[in-house]
Amino acid sequence: AVLPSEAPRLVVSACHAPRSSGRSRSMRGLLRRLAWAWAGCAAEEVVVVSRGATACVIERVRAIALSVMPRETWLLAPAGSLPNGTGLPFRVAAQPEVPASWRSFGGHRSGLSKPAFVRWARQRRSPFAWHVEDDALFTGPWATLLARPPGADLVATRLDAVDGKRWNARATSACRVRDAPCSRRGDILRASWPVAGLSRALLDRLAAGLDAGVYHGTHEALVAAVCRDDLPGCAAAQLDPARLGVVVLGGERLPMNTRRKSNFRRRPKPREFRLDFLLAHFASNASTGDPLPRRLYHPVKCVADASLGTQAIRWAASPDSY
Repeated sequence: AVLPSEAPRLVVSACHAPRSSGRSRSMRGLLRRLAWAWAGCAAEEVVVVSRGATACVIERVRAIALSVMPRETWLLAPAGSLPNGTGLPFRVAAQPEVPASWRSFGGHRSGLSKPAFVRWARQRRSPFAWHVEDDALFTGPWATLLARPPGADLVATRLDAVDGKRWNARATSACRVRDAPCSRRGDILRASWPVAGLSRALLDRLAAGLDAGVYHGTHEALVAAVCRDDLPGCAAAQLDPARLGVVVLGGERLPMNTRRKSNFRRRPKPREFRLDFLLAHFASNASTGDPLPRRLYHPVKCVADASLGTQAIRWAASPDSY
C-alpha cells in the first residue's frame, strides 16, 4: 500500500523502543526495550554519496554519524577523493561503477549518485538503507529525522502525485516498469530523494529490474512505481512533514530561477545554495534570518559555504539543536 501524500505525521521509527504497557518500570523491562531499540538501529545503514570528500563534506557526514549511532554511516565518493578513514566515526568506500542499463535511474544534476547508492546498498544486504544527499542539511540530531515507519519499504522526503507533463514530460514518457508506463492518467507518483530510505526487498527488486533492462526511468519516478506496481506488499511513506523546513526540488533549479523561461535551465549560482539564501527567499520565518530547529533544508551546499561542516556538528550535538 502506498500512503497518500496527506498521510498523518510519520514519527515512529524502527529505531525507537516501543512504549511499555501499563505502569511497569522494572529494570528487566527497561533493558529489554533498550536492547530492542539498539538492535533495530544497528540493522540500518546511512549512506552519503558525494562527488568530492572536502573537509566540509567530511564534517557534515561526521555530524550524521555521531547522531545516528548505533547505525553505521558510510561516505561513498570517487576513489581519488576518499579521505583516510582512520579516526572517523563513519566508514568510506569508493562509489561503484554503474552499468549502462542503470543510467536512466540517475538525474540531470545529481548524475549517477542514486544508481550508485542502490547498487552499493544492495550488495551490503542490510535490512534497510538510508540515502542522504550531501547538500541535505538537518538542524538537529539526524536520528530525529531518520524515522522509518514500521513495515515501510520506501521512505521519501516527500511522496506526492504530480502532473507528469508539468513536472518533467520527457522523464514521464520514458519511465516504464516492465511494459507498463509509470504514470497513471498522466500523473506520476514522485518520491523525492534529498533523504530517502529503501528496504532490502525494494533494493533487490530495483537492482534486478535495472540489471535485466525491464525498468527504465529517473529515480524520483521509478522507485515509487516499482513499489506500487511490481513488489507485492510494498509500503511507501514520507518523512514527518513537521521536520521539513525549506526543501527545494526540481533538479536543483530554484523557483526564482524558473520564473523566466530563459532561466529554466540555468544552473544556480553558488550563493543560491547557501542556507541564508533559502531562508531569505522561501522560509516563512525569513524575517528572523535563522533556520528552525530540527528541520531539513535542501539544497545547502559546501561549495557555497565551507562553514556548514562546523555548523552541522553543532546542530547534531545539541539536544535543542542550537
